[in-house]
Amino acid sequence: YTQNCNLVAISCNENERTLTNAGLDGFDVVIIDEVSKATPLELLLPLMRARKAILVGDHRQLPPLFQESQDASATFEDMVNEEEDSQSQDTLLTKENFKRYEKMVTASLFKELFEKAPDILRERLTVQFRMHPDIMKMINYFYEGQLECCEKTEKEKDRRHHINLKSKYNDLVTEDKHLLWVDTSYDEKGMPALETDGSTNPTEARLIAQTLVHINEQMRQKGYNSKNQYKVGVVSFYQAQCRTIREAIRKVNQGQTRFDAIDVEVNTVIRYQGKEKPIILISLVRNDGKSKEHRRSSNANVARFEFINVAMSRAQNLLMVFGARNMLEMRDIILPKMDSQGSEKKKIYQDIFNRLDCMAQICSAKEFVQACENR
Repeated sequence: YTQNCNLVAISCNENERTLTNAGLDGFDVVIIDEVSKATPLELLLPLMRARKAILVGDHRQLPPLFQESQDASATFEDMVNEEEDSQSQDTLLTKENFKRYEKMVTASLFKELFEKAPDILRERLTVQFRMHPDIMKMINYFYEGQLECCEKTEKEKDRRHHINLKSKYNDLVTEDKHLLWVDTSYDEKGMPALETDGSTNPTEARLIAQTLVHINEQMRQKGYNSKNQYKVGVVSFYQAQCRTIREAIRKVNQGQTRFDAIDVEVNTVIRYQGKEKPIILISLVRNDGKSKEHRRSSNANVARFEFINVAMSRAQNLLMVFGARNMLEMRDIILPKMDSQGSEKKKIYQDIFNRLDCMAQICSAKEFVQACENR
């Protein structure tokens, strides 16, 4: 059977004998998807098997990641820094070796190839079909405003998400509103909603669990059930927070993580790259309780533009972000330029908050909870 196949799907890390044993030594064309996440070494197997290669990827999204630990997602450079800090003498993960082999273990290769390739060999796809235009505007900060919607397709799409949340001040979420930021600088009682160990935030987990209960109720009223569930995604940068969110769901949902009217997937941003859901809830976690002017690390996941970009671009019809404004607003994000070498520091979050303020699409945790209770 395999010897007669003219289309083969395989991962970049598959053992080459899988192809050799099946008599599949060469192809006319190889298409490598999500190429920005692959190292040059991982690209060798598919590239050596075909006369022509088509590389498909987005170097504005996640780079190669070498481990997903309990507290964070590590790039190769992160691992090098950890080894240097541990003062281990019997390791090859040194900064000197990292500089020597940097191009072999980072995502810079695809960006470099794309920028240097002649126009006849490259194409940038800037028309997106996934997100509602309001959500796309959040993502466009990472693409220098180059993304656009297909107007014809957008008119034909059903963007209804069926969620309504009204506070005594305004409508937080309606069928005409597709974006909401819940400021978790303070919790429902006005107390600081601090992170725990840098990777969990009980307040955000509790708010998300309560939100899922209300979403489930509204979807049930719209006719969704166990045989026809509405898909909802919950995304965080940390595995530990995903576990905390699942536990919070059990506490408010009769000991279960499953709902009857919605299909909920709680996972890290790494696992969500390439996926999409009609409704996405994001937990940013970080809140150390320090002032806006406090200097913070640029290596935190909330400061990495690729992580933010992937997390916020999973939603189709409704995006709800749970994050501490006092932690994020003054933070610098290092953003590489789209069409040239180099990068620049930008206050992306500040721009986002200014826009959300103008559109009344940001609220406090206290106001949000009151809206859920008064629904």
